[in-house]
Amino acid sequence: MENPNSKNTVVWVIVIIVILVLGTWFVVRYNRNKTVAPSTETETTLDSVRNNLTVKDQFPGDIVFVSDLALNRPAFVVIHKENAGAPGAIIGTALFDTASTTGQVKLTEKTVNGKTYYAVLYGDNGNKTFTAGDDLPLTDTDGATVIMKTFKATTDLEDSKG
Repeated sequence: MENPNSKNTVVWVIVIIVILVLGTWFVVRYNRNKTVAPSTETETTLDSVRNNLTVKDQFPGDIVFVSDLALNRPAFVVIHKENAGAPGAIIGTALFDTASTTGQVKLTEKTVNGKTYYAVLYGDNGNKTFTAGDDLPLTDTDGATVIMKTFKATTDLEDSKG
């Protein structure tokens, strides 16, 4: 006569083995399909250039002057109007290559005296044409903060650009 406890033990051992096999299969499959983005730190080390943008307060007008720029790959400087303390509508874009250190962004509408604007770095998806949603904002080395500078359009400046 068979012992009922040994039957239960065999069933439980089989159930545990099946759970372990299925769990391992899911973990392996998940990790195989997982895309790992390169870290900004590695990118910075490889290219020895950290993305950086400097835009100072500007005279009102239809051009924004970029006074300092460092890029580890081609990128767009995108000018946004302010909307409730955050970047709003896009009013200008310009593509810069890695050799650029200064430049200009031609605007589709003039900046207004006393208003705040945002200059944001966006990566190029490779087609050299800015497309919101396809070209994404670049972040600093910690990967958490978008590289962006605020500036004002004001007539209260010394006569210098950038």
